[in-house]
Amino acid sequence: MQRPRGSHLTSLALTLALALGSLALAPGCAWLIEAALVPSVRFDPADAPPAPDYTQRGAWAARPDVDDLADVTPQGELDLQAAASADVFFVHPTTYYSNASWNQPLDDDDVNELTDDAVLRNQASVFNSSAAVWAPRYRQATLGVFVTDRHEDADGAMELAYGDVEAAFDEFLAQRGDPQRPFILASHSQGSYHAYRLLATRIDGDAALRERLVAAYLIGVALPDDVFTRALEHVGVCRSAGETGCVITYNSLTEDADTERLFGRSYVHYPGGYESNEGKTLTCVNPLTWATDEQRADASLNLGGVRFLDDDDHPAPDPALTGATCAGGLLEVDEVSDKDYTRALGITGNYHIVDYSLFYMNLRRNAEERTQALLAGD
Repeated sequence: MQRPRGSHLTSLALTLALALGSLALAPGCAWLIEAALVPSVRFDPADAPPAPDYTQRGAWAARPDVDDLADVTPQGELDLQAAASADVFFVHPTTYYSNASWNQPLDDDDVNELTDDAVLRNQASVFNSSAAVWAPRYRQATLGVFVTDRHEDADGAMELAYGDVEAAFDEFLAQRGDPQRPFILASHSQGSYHAYRLLATRIDGDAALRERLVAAYLIGVALPDDVFTRALEHVGVCRSAGETGCVITYNSLTEDADTERLFGRSYVHYPGGYESNEGKTLTCVNPLTWATDEQRADASLNLGGVRFLDDDDHPAPDPALTGATCAGGLLEVDEVSDKDYTRALGITGNYHIVDYSLFYMNLRRNAEERTQALLAGD
């Protein structure tokens, strides 16, 4: 596959976003991030960018009938989407950092390029050995919604974004047709807020869809334990490597991370609306053991981190990259010295940007295992 790369743009945009995000978490700098990332105008749905039409290929960042950057593989791995017996519906994280509008215009080529080059390659490609990858473009909320106190405006932007994700899911189901075909739900960061809400409102109460759910990889959000009693009635937390129809979730950080400033506004959705997760116990599934206990998983269990950078579409995995421990509902990661991973870190010890990359091969093998388990009826 030959496609132009935007590695300079990607690096520049990620560096800017991480620097601004770090400032937002530093004392006394809230005004700076507000000015840089939060639109000055009120949110008004009448001013929203045009809605996507998911019957059109151009509304998708990835789908199995086109060449895209979710097709890349690490050295020694194969893209098996053409023969896959399952699909993945992947919701990408925030890649829109502008204060020009509350939601991304879908004709913003720079943002779309960043989504493809940084996210499809490093995250969605995890699943191309187990499932055909579908990833919608959507009018994502700008990064500023997570740091502003203007909650009514921010909530409106998130509602608009979620509406697109739900519409894309409907078209995804229609395109695949087969009412028995298994699917994976996967996401990161802002995308995981939307994917979790999709799970709670569309999948949890639908027995037919639940039976098709391989697993929900809701990565990079602080997901409170109480969602599994208040919002999810049937779908629980994954507690073993081969369990299906359940949720995997974690947030990667260092032991000395400033967790008080680590997370901005929470967009976890309950039946009554969005709530803060302040004071709540969080859920963590360790991607090295697939357990929820607080036992340390040694780096020897790490099958390989993978970081797609610049124009390298086939990097070699980095085995034993890091160990990890679920502690207090967050995933404490051993220090990583490899600059391909640490260049993405902010000043708070937050490994958020590399949540997938640090455990890439474990996630890849686990998606294969859970998919085969569901297909086998285990």
